[in-house]
Amino acid sequence: VFAGQSPALTYGSLVDLQPGSNLAPSIFEIQVNVDARPRDEEERLRDQIFKVEMSFVSSGEERSVMLYKLGSVLIDQGRYKAAEAVIRRLVEGYKSQSGGSDDNDDNIDTLKTLDLLGQVLYCQGLHMKAERLHRRVLKERGKVLGPEHPDTLTSANNLGLVLDSLGKYEEAEAMHRRALQGSEKVLGP
Repeated sequence: VFAGQSPALTYGSLVDLQPGSNLAPSIFEIQVNVDARPRDEEERLRDQIFKVEMSFVSSGEERSVMLYKLGSVLIDQGRYKAAEAVIRRLVEGYKSQSGGSDDNDDNIDTLKTLDLLGQVLYCQGLHMKAERLHRRVLKERGKVLGPEHPDTLTSANNLGLVLDSLGKYEEAEAMHRRALQGSEKVLGP
């Protein structure tokens, strides 16, 4: 049964290569191989987050940006449970900044993070939870940004996708039409 988490990649140890052997890679090949590793971006972000958290001069905003990027990278890798944990950590950070209140929905960054959390819940097949979250984000983005802001229209589209997966086709169509019409009005046909 797929639990929403991909298996960890394993890396075998390198063979001891003699400098003059035909198997010794060139410096260019080593660089290409390092860049081709699928988790480089994740490791880089985790290192940066650690450094920021250990630093006394770094800002919470810098940490938040990196956590958001890490959550996105994990989603792209199909590692939804790990992504959810990172995104929830970010949501908790926003809650603690607002004094532990859930009423921090007027913060644009919080709404962006909640939208990403809704996406990862959708990817895990948790459609009812994703629906509730996307409805909340759509409502708050409409209040804060306005009904025709591109982020609000993206929220309408995301909600439409979730509603479609729940079999609520008429409401899903209405959300998609709203997103399309708003996008055409704001961005042009």
